Amino acid sequence: LIFSILAIIIGKQLATALAKRRSAVIPGFLVVSRGRFQVEVPRSRFFSVYPMVKTRARHVETKANVKKEQYDDTLMEAVVPLTTSSSEYVAQNDNDERKQSTLLWKWAHHDHSSFHDFETDEATQIRNALLHWYRAHRRKLPWRGDAPPYDGSTAGKTKTTAQKKKNGNQSTIGKFFATKSQDTFTQPSNKKNSTNSNESQNTSFTAVEVSAYGVWVSEIMLQQTRVEAVIPFYIKWMESFPTVHVLADASEEEVNSHWAGLGFYRRARMLHAGAKLVVDKFNGELPNTVSELTEINGIGKYTASAIASIAFDTCVPVVDGNVCRVLARLRGVCQHIKAPVFKDDIGWRLAKQIVTAGDGMHAGEVNQALMELGATYCAPSGSGIDINDPLKDFYMSTKLGMEFANISNSSMVLSLMEGPGACKLCDSSGVSQVLLELSDKLDSHKSSTSASSVDTNELSISDVAAMSVHGSIPIAPPKKAKREEVLVVAALSQSSSTVEMWLMVKRPKEGLLAGQWEFPSTCLWTGGGTNGSKKKPVVKEEMINSKSKVKQGSVNGVSTVAFIEPAKRKVALDKFLVAIAINEMGESVTEVFCNCQRKAIGKVPMEHVFSHVRHTMWVEHGTIIVDNEIESVTSWTTEDGREVRWMSEIDMKKVGVTSGVKKVLSGVKGSRLKSNSKGITTKRQKTR
Repeated sequence: LIFSILAIIIGKQLATALAKRRSAVIPGFLVVSRGRFQVEVPRSRFFSVYPMVKTRARHVETKANVKKEQYDDTLMEAVVPLTTSSSEYVAQNDNDERKQSTLLWKWAHHDHSSFHDFETDEATQIRNALLHWYRAHRRKLPWRGDAPPYDGSTAGKTKTTAQKKKNGNQSTIGKFFATKSQDTFTQPSNKKNSTNSNESQNTSFTAVEVSAYGVWVSEIMLQQTRVEAVIPFYIKWMESFPTVHVLADASEEEVNSHWAGLGFYRRARMLHAGAKLVVDKFNGELPNTVSELTEINGIGKYTASAIASIAFDTCVPVVDGNVCRVLARLRGVCQHIKAPVFKDDIGWRLAKQIVTAGDGMHAGEVNQALMELGATYCAPSGSGIDINDPLKDFYMSTKLGMEFANISNSSMVLSLMEGPGACKLCDSSGVSQVLLELSDKLDSHKSSTSASSVDTNELSISDVAAMSVHGSIPIAPPKKAKREEVLVVAALSQSSSTVEMWLMVKRPKEGLLAGQWEFPSTCLWTGGGTNGSKKKPVVKEEMINSKSKVKQGSVNGVSTVAFIEPAKRKVALDKFLVAIAINEMGESVTEVFCNCQRKAIGKVPMEHVFSHVRHTMWVEHGTIIVDNEIESVTSWTTEDGREVRWMSEIDMKKVGVTSGVKKVLSGVKGSRLKSNSKGITTKRQKTR
């Protein structure tokens, strides 16, 4: 540290003196900037003396045409004239090293998306390796025509341990993919997945051949849902709706009941509507071309391509997030997998080069192999150097890391970040981001190695660098803020004979949870947004506590939401209950449930999180005394077209209520049980 400080001081004084004497020979400074931060880094002989300045760089540019006398008083501030351009300087000093890092240099300086294209021979080799691996080690799943038992879980099996390529020990994921017979496929023991796993072990389910309808159902269910979670739902669905005709004839509530628990309920509605269209337009048979398949409700380019290739072996690529991750690592793409230019455009071009390579046969298997690899060895936690990864020899990501690890000249590192700019496919700061993360990883590795005793199983610098770049590609997508909503919910019940009935309202046909049944509720406050905009949230000011509009960390310290006073929650809920008590004829159906006494459930609100919105729910429960008026009116339609109905828990199961409704119901029943227990304890104490 002392030596570095002295070197900086000496270098600074020398550079300043040279500048003042107008005879400077230092070849210039690089300005590394990100946002409002800028650091001027001298490209000079002193790089061999003091460490390179580190910063999270968004871009690097050469500072040129500066007057000789210009300098300021910050660290490494002297700005001297450029005696040669940065490219000439690098060419003069780093020729030999650049030759050793040809791939790294080309990748860092490429400016056209064609750089990421596969060579024909390479694409063929990748395709053959994928087919060989997939046929030997693929997961056994019902929509692939396999008989039970099934195992779709990769939990705890995608994170590889730190191992050298030469280490012969099998990793956990290697054991997972060890060759098994179809009759003895081991089930996961993870307790979190025990429910789904047990359901998926339904040995009465008979394996069926791969069909276009089966692929369609599986692909819709698998959208944003884990494979292990889908298996039991798929089995139940195919037992109840084995053909397109049966699904088309089913009622909306039957479809919803089979989908309840999978989430994203719009998928079920679109699948149901699509089945009706297939029956009407295609006589119940799904077409075998992508163009015709996209005419069906809910089927886009991805689903159409999956059906065409898997069911009909049409030679077309299929691109999802997992496939984009594999492609990014194979071709060094510095972009996130949700970027439209990647997942909707160039990603399809790259995948097509693999699928159509060689004889172009077995496109369905190739596509499934790419998706399978992206979910297992090439998952976000994949190392890229696992001995069982079928594409470990083809990843550009690991090759880039290994070449970087062999660079000894600091100026070479900076010159890699001096490229002309990213191509159409890569993010503008992608290369710099990957290189800086890699630099940090290597420094951390060196520090930990020097601070500890030598371990014979320690990864080499090359392995660490390879794993670092592999883990940094594709880059992380920008985070989006969830929309926050504060709701007040009425869980009203009444007992008729021995069956407890609950008041339920059907949501509108458009929007979140469209067409689903729920407890009466109203939204009191909305804030945030999925687009990460800085616009002020929409707030119903009259509902907010005037003394403290926003309470920091009001929900388990997780987020900032509006705190609503209990009295105002009650007023808002009373108003909503009065509104739903009026039928479409403008007549009051009943006022009994509007006037019943309600009790708050818990001192803190419940929370239910969706993919893009978080519900903070203040729940109130009330029990209604049964009379002839209630018994005579069991369902009606409100003035604004909503359906209202008294339901038992059996009825809820038939129509398929959401997990949010189940959470509220469970909370209410738990609170009542707790209250009853306290009552019994009090009575016993009085008796004593």
